[in-house]
Amino acid sequence: MPVWAFYDFDPAGLGMVLRLPRVDRLILPNLQWLQTQACLRRRTDLYEDSLAQWGSTLNDASRPDVAAAWRVMQSLRCGLPQEWMELAPSMEHAWA
Repeated sequence: MPVWAFYDFDPAGLGMVLRLPRVDRLILPNLQWLQTQACLRRRTDLYEDSLAQWGSTLNDASRPDVAAAWRVMQSLRCGLPQEWMELAPSMEHAWA
């Protein structure tokens, strides 16, 4: 069975994807929607609270989808909980 990961869009969420033994797909909302919502909601706490624990792991991420999501998150310096991402009009495979 395929394993899909849908975690919070924060350093801990992306870090957990890297810790799973096998992930076929990282699911995230459309990039434009995610960027807009992250800026509107300004959940910098989601980014800052787990940055120290997961930042170096994410900097070394070999998965292209996680690395792409990490670059976006670093530029936004905030995150979104998965409960809010469920409201997105569409989900897609992460934009590697």
